[in-house]
Amino acid sequence: MYNFQLYNRWCDAALKLNLELRSKDGGCIYMHDPVKDVTIGKEYDAEHNFFWMLWTPLNKLGLVYRDLEKGKNWDYALHTLKDNHEDFHIEAAKYYCRDESHYAWFPEINYKPSNDITVDDIIKCVKRIRDRDKHDAYQSFASLKATE
Repeated sequence: MYNFQLYNRWCDAALKLNLELRSKDGGCIYMHDPVKDVTIGKEYDAEHNFFWMLWTPLNKLGLVYRDLEKGKNWDYALHTLKDNHEDFHIEAAKYYCRDESHYAWFPEINYKPSNDITVDDIIKCVKRIRDRDKHDAYQSFASLKATE
């Protein structure tokens, strides 16, 4: 029912890259480099400035239960769940771009169905994030791609 294979691929990629997985409540899972003590993609991460996270079906469950506790009815709770991503999905983008290239940084992730995303695709994207020396060149490529 759920796209657990994407979760498994995310975990496998982190393992191959020697990155830890971190999450506050299981709703969003980040990759963390314990050597540099840096969480890749965490919002306001000054080193990387990327959205790089795996959202899980747990993301909205807390909100659904809080709404029910506040007296909202069951159909409102189901609408909340349906209106949000209820399956595993990766959010991959560069933020603070001056153009529309945010998602073109990661064509391996953003331009294919999540069932087709491979461990190698995820690894390739993480290596791109971590290769700061090539960020200017990749930004140029992503900007050109976004204007196609």
